[in-house]
Amino acid sequence: SSQEKRIIFQTSKLHFEENYDKSGYRWNDSEKRDDLFDKINRYLLVHCKEDPDEPGQLVAFCCFNFSLQGAVYDTTEGEPCVFVELHVIEKYRRIGLGKRLLQIIELIGRTNRMYCLMTKIVNGSDDAVSFLESMEWKIDNSVHGVGAIEVEKSFNFYQKVLMKSQPKAKRPVNTIRQQTHLNV
Repeated sequence: SSQEKRIIFQTSKLHFEENYDKSGYRWNDSEKRDDLFDKINRYLLVHCKEDPDEPGQLVAFCCFNFSLQGAVYDTTEGEPCVFVELHVIEKYRRIGLGKRLLQIIELIGRTNRMYCLMTKIVNGSDDAVSFLESMEWKIDNSVHGVGAIEVEKSFNFYQKVLMKSQPKAKRPVNTIRQQTHLNV
């Protein structure tokens, strides 16, 4: 719904804008809207029916899409993966929502024979890094050096490997400008 889209965008902006600007990447409302609401994205949404202030409020979401590791640099290189952006509203953190959403995404990835889950972390997002590492995600240096040097300085890439290497794609696939993130 349009209200959910508004909350998704506002939550993403709240969680990322300051770190984007500090990192030198610079936040851009229009680009972020395009990235979040690209037609290739899928969402898992969590609503809280029992919130006395706002029953049915959107309290967490996970935006994801299927692609290749190289898509962060607009290439068709790398293994098939699921790009993930996760947000949990502050009031609802540390009760297992983020963990559960990533477990569901992991199941989706395994079911669809994806090599890994992948996300970009804006430099300075220490809580997100701690959360990912607690869930056995590792920094992924394999995508560095493929392109866009300014992005490398602003972000780190994290992945969770789901299966052994797949054969490389033999034909081009649609690439994306998607910027995926995780903030919990």
